[in-house]
This record gives sequence, structure tokens and C-alpha cells, in this order.
Amino acid sequence: TVASALALGVLVLLVGRLLDRLLPADRTSAVVALATPSLARAHVEARFDPALGLVVFTGYALLAPVLEELFFRGLLFTTVERAAGVRVAAAVAFLAFTAGHLPQTEGRLASLLSIALLSLASTTLRVRTGSVVPSVGLHLAHNGLVVLVTWLAR
Repeated sequence: TVASALALGVLVLLVGRLLDRLLPADRTSAVVALATPSLARAHVEARFDPALGLVVFTGYALLAPVLEELFFRGLLFTTVERAAGVRVAAAVAFLAFTAGHLPQTEGRLASLLSIALLSLASTTLRVRTGSVVPSVGLHLAHNGLVVLVTWLAR
């Protein structure tokens, strides 16, 4: 449900904040464990340029979650599930999403763990519900909260 996806989004946000506190990281952004460091810098730059802010919000908070979930938990998951079963599909979707975001972590363990947690939660929703819709909701909530927290922290 939407409420479950929002609750998971808040949980991922809180765990990311906790990881930021527990793991050594560059403190240039309050959300470094939630977002990728390069994205956090884009948010900081966007606050000075409304047009860039709209691009960041549209791309990161709206388009990326929908397109990524349709690909990783939709197309990829379904294709692998038909060929190798649900467990293999879940593992492939989880690993592919996490690996696809590795360059964005810039080597920061907190960022990697946050992305892996989002991937695990999204994949779990896909397996349990049989639908990609809750995964899209979770990803939208997560990315939207990152944008909101970053904007409020400025």
C-alpha cells in the first residue's frame, strides 16, 4: 500500500541518517548517507538556481524512481523470474540496482549501504506484492524525502 511505501521511505531515510552519524564521511551534506555525494552537491547548487532546482527535483524525485523501478523490479525482475524463479530474480534485481548506483557512492560506505537498503526494501515489496507499484511508491517517497530534507537543511 501507499502507507507502507511511505513508512519504508521514512525508515530508509532514518537509517541513512544513522549511517551518516556512525560511519566516517565527509560532512559537506546532511544527507550524504541518503543521497549520493554528487547529488548532494547538485542540491546545494540548485538552491541558488530555481531552474536547476526544478531539474534536480523532476529528475531525481520523480523520473528516476519510476524509470528505475520499471526497469529493475519490472522488466529485469519479470524476465529473470520467468527463466530462473523468484529467488534468483530478487537477487539479480537487488544486485543490479545496487551495482548500477555504485559510481554515485563515490566510495562512501554509508551511501552504498543506504542504496542497498533501498534496493532490498524495493525488491522485498516486489516479491511480496507481485507488483512494481509499491516499489515505485517507496522509491518516490525515498527520493522525495531526500530532496525535501536537503532543501530544508539549506
